[in-house]
Amino acid sequence: MIHGSSNDPVLIKRISLKVWTLRDEVENVVASTLRANPELKELDDKTLALIREEYAYKGSISAKPNLALVPESSESGDDLEAEMAAAMGGDPEESNSEESAESGDDLEAEMAAALEKKEDSSDTQELDAKPITIIQRASATIPPARISRGVTVLSELCMDSLYFFGGEKFMEGQSIVIEFQIPKRFVVNADVVYCRPFNIRSRIISDKKVSYRVVARFTFLKEGERTLLRQFIQSIEPEVPAAPIPKPKAESSDEGDDFDGLDGLDF
Repeated sequence: MIHGSSNDPVLIKRISLKVWTLRDEVENVVASTLRANPELKELDDKTLALIREEYAYKGSISAKPNLALVPESSESGDDLEAEMAAAMGGDPEESNSEESAESGDDLEAEMAAALEKKEDSSDTQELDAKPITIIQRASATIPPARISRGVTVLSELCMDSLYFFGGEKFMEGQSIVIEFQIPKRFVVNADVVYCRPFNIRSRIISDKKVSYRVVARFTFLKEGERTLLRQFIQSIEPEVPAAPIPKPKAESSDEGDDFDGLDGLDF
């Protein structure tokens, strides 16, 4: 399938998908855990905490900024300066006298020392960084009756969303799980933004029709999903050759060419 008559050297144009709801996956995880432990009639708090931790959102929205709100105050500027100096561990009068006594060279030395300390701390953080954790649950763990078919093309895939044709109707806002059927399969979680039936009278011959147009926005619910998607997009990115550099036009050596038509006028 060649979408849009593209001439780029891409080997894959069409991608098959397997789609199921996040609710079905969670229910299947709970059921499989109970089957693995027949002596348990219900899951204990520890097991539930592990499952909850796996499906807890760890994106940037849940991250709390390291900021503190300052309450409004009718105090004068001198009192505020005193409180700020006390919080920093000093006296305002002493800090003012010290600031006036410090020279520009001392300030530059302190700034250089602070920068070196920051660089050292960043280096230690990179060395202490843990390898990327990848959590994937493939479609093999989901009952076939709960899995629907989907089809997309490369031009409708990007790092934040996906447009595809699906065989099942989803509700807008519903959480779904999408598995890309490629040689190196991977799974990404997403939320449905748009789902509408299209071309009901289509004459496409197929055992499983894809009668719905779906738009999904990736949520990257589990660790490693964003990395796997980025690796896939980079692997199929075509190598576009650099544009040739135009050659400069040759400059004419005859300066009087523009006046050749006036030679017979005897000026």
